[in-house]
Amino acid sequence: MWKQLLVWTLTGLLLLFTIPSRSGAQGASGSVTGLITDPSGSSVPGAIVVLTSRAPGLTQKTAATGSGLFRLPNVRIGEYSLTVESPGFQVAKVE
Repeated sequence: MWKQLLVWTLTGLLLLFTIPSRSGAQGASGSVTGLITDPSGSSVPGAIVVLTSRAPGLTQKTAATGSGLFRLPNVRIGEYSLTVESPGFQVAKVE
């Protein structure tokens, strides 16, 4: 049962997705912030989070902190897929 998808908080994560802000010529951007937990609610430290734009060549990657938190700053407005992986768990992907 522990090898379930890392989708735990991914749905809630998408609700936190981008908070747009305008800054001059840079255009609209925001950040993706979330908490990675297992099915029991325990955090998953070190989980790798990859945000990939549907526009070619735009990918951001980070690792969750010791408490399972992660943040991907300076994300341009657009369509993305989010992948989370950690040893002992199946890869989770939200399109």
